[in-house]
Amino acid sequence: NIAPDTLENLRAEVSVTDNPNVEVKSSSLSWDGISPNTSKKSRDYAHIFINPATQCGEAFTLQIKMEANAQQVVTSHQFEIGRNVGIESKIEGQGLPAEIYDLETTTSQFEVQGEQWEAETPIANAKLNFKIQHSYLGDLKVMLSSPSGKEFLIFKGQGNKDNLDYSQDISKMVAGEAGLGTWTLSVYDKARRDQGSLQEASLQLSSKKYICD
Repeated sequence: NIAPDTLENLRAEVSVTDNPNVEVKSSSLSWDGISPNTSKKSRDYAHIFINPATQCGEAFTLQIKMEANAQQVVTSHQFEIGRNVGIESKIEGQGLPAEIYDLETTTSQFEVQGEQWEAETPIANAKLNFKIQHSYLGDLKVMLSSPSGKEFLIFKGQGNKDNLDYSQDISKMVAGEAGLGTWTLSVYDKARRDQGSLQEASLQLSSKKYICD
């Protein structure tokens, strides 16, 4: 409670919004008065029941609706069943450094392979890193394509800045993609005069591999 007064009559309802195999029983929660600048456990417990037929790694969203003093707050939290034992791999881009020429596309490939990457093993987390030396970034567009052929816009240059040191988490961007296979980073120079090079690139991936003990 961050308010200056004691919080009275706090109530909450807990539900699962997106997975019929997961059910909340005893879903109503309540609290005794909560003093300012303190926290307190609820008097009750919500019990979550998971159908034995549910697959390991399956996701569900827990929604909590809290109400007190005629005000309501709703929060959602996503969980996955089991424990993720996926290992992070760092794959270096091939054929670098490589020149970036006017009106041409420069590519570098990442070969994702290994025991943790079975045919349909999805990505848990992804981070892309690359460095470009170029005198006019406004000429450039950078794309990443997955083994399935799906393309993602990574960077679209604007203005007259030079050089780019890119390091971003792209987990949300590539969510749902399987990791195994060839990923391609493409740099397209759409104008004449200014040139440069793709100096280095790496792709960091961790797999979604769940075990349920």
